[in-house]
Amino acid sequence: MSRLERIVSQYGGILLDNGKRALICGPGHGSKDRSVSLKETEDGRILIHCFSPKDDWRAVRRALAEKGLLDDEAAPTEKRAGKVASPPPVEDKLARAERLWAESRPAPWT
Repeated sequence: MSRLERIVSQYGGILLDNGKRALICGPGHGSKDRSVSLKETEDGRILIHCFSPKDDWRAVRRALAEKGLLDDEAAPTEKRAGKVASPPPVEDKLARAERLWAESRPAPWT
């Protein structure tokens, strides 16, 4: 039985996409609620998305972990984001603006 199947059997809900996605009830919601979406990634992690503004994905993750349904998966906050490209220097932006201005043509009757 896959992790998503175990989660759905514990919380109720439905499996989708041949067992790769699931919809379950959010914490404190009724059994017919489907406000939490789960998706198993190719590397085996479970992505959690809450449709209700009252729910927090961290609370869902904590609840799943407390019931032993996440197999000691590393919390996303423990991983560092990749390096972000720095914006181009201001001079490049100014040179581009000057070039665009020089290349512009009048637009009469507009």
